[in-house]
Amino acid sequence: MQKSVAQVNELVCGLRHPDAHLEDLLPNFDLKRENVHLDQLDETSGSTSFKHFQHVSIDISLPSGELHVPHMSMSISDLYICKLTTLIRSTFNTPLAEKYHFSPYRLFHHHDSAEVCIPSGSSNSLPSVPVDMTRVYSELYDSEAMVQEHDRVQCLALHEDDKGCRRECVVLGLMFWSDTTCLANFRTAKLWPIYMFIGNLSKYLHAIPNSGACHHVAYILSLSDRFQDLASSLHKEWSMQRKGILTHCQRQLMHAIWCFILDDDFLHAYHFGMVIMCKDGWHQILEKPVQWACNLIYRQGYSITSARVEDLLKPTSAVPTVNAFVEWLGSDFDLSRMLVVDFMHEFELGIWKALFTHIVRMLYAVDASGCIVGEFDRR
Repeated sequence: MQKSVAQVNELVCGLRHPDAHLEDLLPNFDLKRENVHLDQLDETSGSTSFKHFQHVSIDISLPSGELHVPHMSMSISDLYICKLTTLIRSTFNTPLAEKYHFSPYRLFHHHDSAEVCIPSGSSNSLPSVPVDMTRVYSELYDSEAMVQEHDRVQCLALHEDDKGCRRECVVLGLMFWSDTTCLANFRTAKLWPIYMFIGNLSKYLHAIPNSGACHHVAYILSLSDRFQDLASSLHKEWSMQRKGILTHCQRQLMHAIWCFILDDDFLHAYHFGMVIMCKDGWHQILEKPVQWACNLIYRQGYSITSARVEDLLKPTSAVPTVNAFVEWLGSDFDLSRMLVVDFMHEFELGIWKALFTHIVRMLYAVDASGCIVGEFDRR
């Protein structure tokens, strides 16, 4: 092991410190062994950020591609998942909990004076708004969806165990993100986290990196080389259908993890609320064609991208994976209301660049001096 001059000087300074005693070192101290010991620290340590995580394995089904050959159940291990109810409760023990907004409102801008806030009421209809006022959408808790959900929750029936409860019922908005994250600049190491923000907290606090507003729910691994080796030995058309099979299995893994996350405790909170001063509620689609497609793939040996499967799923742009949210939260759950819209997914980058260039050209055509372009850039 090579040490730089600065590191050696730092080590000597540490050893010369009056509180440093060489006899305090373990008699058989081994740096490699101690590093392994540190790597193995888990939730038993109260200071670790993984305190609420569970180390789990999840099974997914791999089709054989043949009629009389049964599909194989394969286990994906080394997954770290945190219970949603545990995570939600822990967020109320942080300083940020004092900044949660539990009374949604409608925000208006008066063109001649300050902004006006109109709290939610028993009616979902908007109050009459003067012509010199404009509705402002800035946060989740001033959106129309949140206002209406808050009003709806006030009318929900309590669970039989909570009859007579006088606690205030409010909505806790959960916002989820999930995307593959590159862990190094010059290597292929990556991580696929699922993380959550509380919608009752301002987006400006969400944007502060060290605010603690981002809560990690799960860490998903990509399908390993060992998995691909086993899949290639089972599926007779692996070489021709490798990409489609891996995509299908990755989808299965994602929904299997969500089935684990949406456990009984969360489902109870989803339908009846949980006692922390908050009440949950939301809504989604799709089912029988997916089951028929899975039957073709797993029992009759059809390819995942075969014409028979595509004919079933293409009319609704579906995929042969049972959606975890439909299975656990009901067919009326509106998944589109849960997903965060990514602007870069709505626009092709090239199209947006061409549109932006065209706007700049029009502004120069109106004012060749570039003053309007400067104002456009400032905004």
